[in-house]
Amino acid sequence: SVSVGKATGNQVGTAVITATHGGFSDTATIEVVAKCIDTPVDVMLVTDVSGSMGAKSGPTTRMERAKQATKLFVDAIEGLDRLGLIKFSGDYINQIPNASIVAPLGSTKSSMYAEIDKLTPFGGTGIAAAIDAARVELSSSRHTAGNRQMIVLFTDGFANVSVEGQTYISPPANPSSGAETAGMAAAAASASAARAAQMYVVVIALDLSYDPAKEATVQSWATPGYYFSASSAEELPQLFAKVLSELCRSGGSEPPPVVCVEIERGPAISLPYGTHALCI
Repeated sequence: SVSVGKATGNQVGTAVITATHGGFSDTATIEVVAKCIDTPVDVMLVTDVSGSMGAKSGPTTRMERAKQATKLFVDAIEGLDRLGLIKFSGDYINQIPNASIVAPLGSTKSSMYAEIDKLTPFGGTGIAAAIDAARVELSSSRHTAGNRQMIVLFTDGFANVSVEGQTYISPPANPSSGAETAGMAAAAASASAARAAQMYVVVIALDLSYDPAKEATVQSWATPGYYFSASSAEELPQLFAKVLSELCRSGGSEPPPVVCVEIERGPAISLPYGTHALCI
């Protein structure tokens, strides 16, 4: 018999497994791909490119770490699952959102990589317009009928740009609170509209725990069970890998007992089948 080691959800992308047979063993690096085995998913990745994403995180910046994590996500998607990419920022002084679909739903991996490489941090945090753009794109002719629809929102800040063109509150009257009040309310309304349209809303939040009340508000935007929080940008690759496993949930807001992904066998191991399912 052949015994194969188990790869965990945090190893989506690459993992090392060991096979043993007759007292001998060998190891190989294998590629782990998130391939949903129930209903395919149409996913719009909605990425924060506000100015705070330029902050240092270890040897690099939040933006660079987010790019790495997003590429991992794109690389792992296979089969009938489809992707698109939206970047967002905004002018928080004049309350002008900036949400751009830089890769429409169904874009190739190469075009996704190219657009990810171009992401540059600048400006405020206009989340509402970005969620609205994702909802419209997932409802467009590019959506595959029957596929589940999912918005994966990544942000490192609280929304401070609305979609209504609110007037900015000038200093010294707490310059951030007025913008955040309008922006957070608009984001909540946009997320609610997406959920009402039977779309999954996944929220990946970076370093929001310093304000638990506002973080709870951000968490409420997500479909129950689909909120993920990181305290450091160094955690983003692992967190995005965790989200990959969520793509294989069955219908509803509760996860099934196990989640399965498929892996291609490593070249150094002689296994009886070309692919093996791993449950994580």
